[in-house]
Amino acid sequence: MIPCPAGVPVENWEAWPDNVRQIFIAGLAAASQPNPGARDIDPALTASGPRRPHDADRDGPTSPYPYRRREDSGGGHAVTVLGVNNTKMRSTSRERGRARRTSPSGSPRASLEDLFALVNDMRDDQDQHHRNVEARLTTLEQGNATAHHASATRGRLSIRGGLTRQRRRALPAPHTMSSEESRVAYCDEDAEEVTQPSSKLSAAGKKARHELKRLVTMKFRHICAVPEGAIWPTPEEERVNKATGEHYLLPEFKSNVNDEHNRVIFAKVAHDVWEDLQNMAKKPCLENRKVKWDKDSLFVFAKDTYRGFKEEWNTQNKEEKKIAKAANQRGNRWTQRRNEKANRLLTVCKAYEDQFGINPVHLVHADHMSDEGSGAEDGESDLSWKKRMAAKAGFSGEADLDGLTFMELGNILHDLHKLWRESLANKKRKRFHAIRVSDTGRQSGRIPDYTPYNFGINQEWLDANQHKHEYQDLLKDWGSWGDPEGWGSRKHGEEGNGQEEQGEMSCSMN
Repeated sequence: MIPCPAGVPVENWEAWPDNVRQIFIAGLAAASQPNPGARDIDPALTASGPRRPHDADRDGPTSPYPYRRREDSGGGHAVTVLGVNNTKMRSTSRERGRARRTSPSGSPRASLEDLFALVNDMRDDQDQHHRNVEARLTTLEQGNATAHHASATRGRLSIRGGLTRQRRRALPAPHTMSSEESRVAYCDEDAEEVTQPSSKLSAAGKKARHELKRLVTMKFRHICAVPEGAIWPTPEEERVNKATGEHYLLPEFKSNVNDEHNRVIFAKVAHDVWEDLQNMAKKPCLENRKVKWDKDSLFVFAKDTYRGFKEEWNTQNKEEKKIAKAANQRGNRWTQRRNEKANRLLTVCKAYEDQFGINPVHLVHADHMSDEGSGAEDGESDLSWKKRMAAKAGFSGEADLDGLTFMELGNILHDLHKLWRESLANKKRKRFHAIRVSDTGRQSGRIPDYTPYNFGINQEWLDANQHKHEYQDLLKDWGSWGDPEGWGSRKHGEEGNGQEEQGEMSCSMN
């Protein structure tokens, strides 16, 4: 805590932010220091008396007025320096000399009164800025028609000049924080800044960062009335909270984080989250003195949240991004199913060995599991896909398909799955209620990264594709790993080992 200096009203001192107090103290320290160079100045240089015209032959180029134009008139001399009359120059010099002599320390240093006035001016400017921001927020919340375009830019704050006047650099937070908002008293000097990248934070810092970003994201969605998973509205939509009559806010996604309209929304989010935190019990991670966060941290997280929402908006409004997102989500679902399936089958390898006399553990790898489709793809309707699966599963055409769930499979390791399902207790078995349908002609276009054994490769397909340019790197090791003990070329016998089913591991492309 910086002590209040003498001569400054205590109430003013307490109202100033810490950075203003530091500037004021630094100014006082500078004003109290004597000017060591003042006594070394030649008095002749600071004298205010008249000066003679410059004579280049006698004085050289370093004397006063080295550049002048002499005008003779009636034997007199009038010297003009850079287009300014010499009389005026001498008057200006005298005024400067007087100004220097009035300084208590012999040099033009700020007095205590000057610093006090400067700080008050700074505080007035900050207060005015706060009022401007509050007025903007009020305008947005009330849906004032003068603050919104009536055309396609509805929902965006109207700014003269549009996007061409935006700054290209990152702008600061919209206001100077008070000591309470900066939370200086609530964290240690060596506390880590929560706005750093997660990779640089400790476990405590990561927890605090996660919690603050969660609160900011919830509040951002709340003031925009766009819950998770919902479609972001267009600017033309008029959206009003029927309970309060307030207009819901909408970011300008065609712009960036430096857009004035967006920054007002960030300030609104940060303000509302801050107020919520003051009126609720904070989680322990937010009370940790080794983690530094403040109101500006909420503003930074609001900007980060906007960037994430902008990705959502782009995906929803750009067709190629929609397709890419759908493919990525489908691929993630299939990968998860393959991993789960491999883990399940590994639990019954011993039972398979007991029944068929051979251990299949070398064959069970997530990358070799069949894809499982739980819905229509490639433009097929859900009803058409469901009827096709029902026909393969033996249901009549009149069967009631409501409530039935199907899983479309490739032909790989079905015996292992059957053993795994039989190993489950009745209660657990009921959780897996999907009807599994095979022999549908479904093929995978995915080449596994984990190279299969030779007996599991469709040699006809490999011969046709191995030398294609797009497959050379993926298939360069295929056919070089041989077979595991008991399988393919190393099988123990013709009967009882399930060999007839292992051709199902062949990789085929559509």
